[in-house]
Amino acid sequence: MYSRWRNAASLAIAEALGRFTDGGGDLFDLNETDHKTIKALIRDSYPFGARTNHPYKIWCDEQRKVLVSLGIPVPESSRALSIDPNQLNLFSTRSKKTRTQQNG
Repeated sequence: MYSRWRNAASLAIAEALGRFTDGGGDLFDLNETDHKTIKALIRDSYPFGARTNHPYKIWCDEQRKVLVSLGIPVPESSRALSIDPNQLNLFSTRSKKTRTQQNG
């Protein structure tokens, strides 16, 4: 079962895509201009007021799903988790040895 935020986001995006196809657009044969048009239509159909908090996160997720399914390039999220390979793993054996040596 979807949340009310996800349902509202999906509906708004579907309506935006409907406006694109009603205007003569073809979702199965998209070019660069169509990508920009679809992104703008979806962006302008945001239904929740302020772009903050949980509703906005749900909106971004639904928007990303649709754009990817249409083959439209989507930039990586700025909130994507990046792991520094130089950072020690808290649960590695090296960390355990270091802690026992310090305590012992």
